[in-house]
Amino acid sequence: LPGSTYTFIIDASGGHRNIQITILENDAPPDAPASIPMTFGGYVMNKVDNNGNYKVEQNFTQNQDIVIGGGLNNSYLDDWWIDPDFLEKTGPLTLRLLSITAKYRVTANIRLKYFRVEVMSGSNLASLNTNNGSGAIWVIGEGIGKPSLEKKHTDWNTGNALCMAPTNTTSPRIYTITFKAGESLNIDNINFKFFHQADWGGEFTHERLTTTSDLVFLGDGNNGRDPGNLYLIEGKIFEAGATYRFTIQVTTPVNTRQSILTVTKL
Repeated sequence: LPGSTYTFIIDASGGHRNIQITILENDAPPDAPASIPMTFGGYVMNKVDNNGNYKVEQNFTQNQDIVIGGGLNNSYLDDWWIDPDFLEKTGPLTLRLLSITAKYRVTANIRLKYFRVEVMSGSNLASLNTNNGSGAIWVIGEGIGKPSLEKKHTDWNTGNALCMAPTNTTSPRIYTITFKAGESLNIDNINFKFFHQADWGGEFTHERLTTTSDLVFLGDGNNGRDPGNLYLIEGKIFEAGATYRFTIQVTTPVNTRQSILTVTKL
């Protein structure tokens, strides 16, 4: 456009056979994806709906630096929520992948201003391989939400299922999800469960998951507590403003052995 300034970014981190070029219109408005395609690591993010969602489905490498492009100015990510399980911000328009090398669906919501990252298997969202623990674990239920409870409460809506980040490719497989109490995690009331897929079906019951946490416990079907649902121990609360990481160490085969849940205050 006449009068506009542009920045050309050449990303050669993938080798000379996979050079990615991103062109940034430096003075474009924050909603630039509506007119200039948003890119993630050099891949165009395609429009999903009229609710501000754009997505890309590609293979990404652990510790890869991913440039966000497509007519965005250098302050574009300043007020975005960056999921600490999958990504960290390393520059004005650069994110680093923290989870394992895999194929991911990355959805950018330019209205809520966050990236939703989900593990894929082929053309579908990944599910847990109960034989070797690979794939994905999903979280559905009450008292949690990303980017926040206010903006998107997960609830018992499978369409809002949260993907845990796979962090280890060898046995035991390890998956993590992190919440901030009072923002993405209810302080005094939770009721959620870990599933094998982003839908109803396979799930971690109290017979297949155990924890020694002094904050939470797994329901066993008694006293109105559903088997495998996670609840706060009576008299306990999460500290407002504190960050808590829920980690599952998958012991295989999943359907005959107990995996281990730990809850860590960071």
